[in-house]
Amino acid sequence: MIIKKRSEPIRLLQLRSLKRRIVKNHPSYPKILEELSLREAGYRGERSLDYHLRFLNGRNFKFLHDVHLKSKEGHVFQMDSIVLCPQFIAILEIKNIAWNYLF
Repeated sequence: MIIKKRSEPIRLLQLRSLKRRIVKNHPSYPKILEELSLREAGYRGERSLDYHLRFLNGRNFKFLHDVHLKSKEGHVFQMDSIVLCPQFIAILEIKNIAWNYLF
């Protein structure tokens, strides 16, 4: 059962919007494209995990995606996914790297 669904990251939406609005010869354009590519790869990785986790759905597993917590000191941190079941709790941090190969 999914307790908290995964949503598209706000930063990813912001970068897509910025890419549409900024002129291609702007000095920051290459940095925007690079960050957008990395963020899209990361979100694709998280979504691909959702495909595999769906096979556990209905088997006494509960899922929380995109959990943001604040420490006592006020630092905010994020966990990609948390899997809960009677035997254990698993915190999942997904990494999906977009590689550019130069030959």
